[in-house]
Amino acid sequence: MVHWQWFLRRRQLFYGTCCVLILYLIHGALIDSAQEDSQVDLRKELIFLRKQGFFQSKDPGASNAQIPTVFLIMPTYKRPTQIPDLIRQCHTFLAVPSFVWILVEDAPERSDVVSNFLRRCGVPSIHLNAATPEKLKIKTQQRKRPRGNFHGTKCRRHFRFSFFVCVRRIEQRNEGLRWIRENTKGIAGVVYFGDDDNTYEHQLFEEMRDTKRVSVWPVGIAGGVMVEGPIVDPSTGKILKFNAAYKPSRKFPVDMAAFAINARLFHEKPEALFDIPKRDGELEGEILKYFLDSPFDMEPKADFATKILVWHTRTSSAVLTQEKKLKEPSDSHIKYVWT
Repeated sequence: MVHWQWFLRRRQLFYGTCCVLILYLIHGALIDSAQEDSQVDLRKELIFLRKQGFFQSKDPGASNAQIPTVFLIMPTYKRPTQIPDLIRQCHTFLAVPSFVWILVEDAPERSDVVSNFLRRCGVPSIHLNAATPEKLKIKTQQRKRPRGNFHGTKCRRHFRFSFFVCVRRIEQRNEGLRWIRENTKGIAGVVYFGDDDNTYEHQLFEEMRDTKRVSVWPVGIAGGVMVEGPIVDPSTGKILKFNAAYKPSRKFPVDMAAFAINARLFHEKPEALFDIPKRDGELEGEILKYFLDSPFDMEPKADFATKILVWHTRTSSAVLTQEKKLKEPSDSHIKYVWT
């Protein structure tokens, strides 16, 4: 009896050990399979990123035959929020392949602060400067002109009435176009005009790459409405009308952030530059008129203009009213990383 009990215990132990071993082998096989699937997924993602150009050279002078280059012309000027705004832009642009950031300072010469910032940022960039003449800058105390901080704004009297027509960043954008004409001949790409406090989704730059002449898309928080831009018939891909509440009678009722232009056109039209418009709010038309007869000739992007990929956000001016009460500047002991 004792012999049989001993045998049964040994058999149970044997079967139990076999079951544990089988379960261990099955578990190991499942883990290996999962790891292999994970490696396959990673390889697929790596191939996808390479196709998208994320591992291409970041050197602005390097050739890139796979995708057209986006040339973003962005004016900027010295203010307390300048570097925070540029840092936000830098983090977005780092995710964009085949991209050149043309940053143009409104200053007599390029500043070390911006130069060092661009060096630390790592985005392929061109640092330029073009100062707005002092006589064309609006001063806040000039009550006949709009109130507020209008540094770098260019004005002239309305062609019929006594009030002023004021626009910003003309010299800086034209300086960027000068660089485009001198350095991009024969390079496939598009030119886009940005503001240093706007908000961009990096997919926007992929949308504009295949622009044949002039492409267009909606802009969020622009023209006094939540969305300003074209209304498109998805069955034909044609623009039906423009959703614009601010001066809808404008020939080109779009925001500066709403369009991109094929870089080739600036070589074909060397006279195409920004100028003070005759009417307020028509600066966009001053450049678009060289390439289009009608706004309906624009090429709608962003899923038939149904997606918002750029917002016309504005950074509030820094309130530093207490700074003057201090004996020395509050940041006198700070070592900024970009100086």
